[in-house]
Amino acid sequence: GLYTLELLQNSINITWFAYGNDEGAVYPKYFKPIPVKVVTLMLTGIECCIDEWFQGLKEDIKFTLATYASVY
Repeated sequence: GLYTLELLQNSINITWFAYGNDEGAVYPKYFKPIPVKVVTLMLTGIECCIDEWFQGLKEDIKFTLATYASVY
């Protein structure tokens, strides 16, 4: 499907389902199906990671509303 990117799925799993007390495990009804806002947030985070390596060397970029609102 459209969102079958392994990096995206792994990011969602690590962020919301890694441990039994994570939000996805505790509140599964909010993650079936995965909300579009969650997918968008994860893709925006991936964009931030790409931006950090844009020049070929890692540069710390804060993941802030001011910086990434237009991407989200």
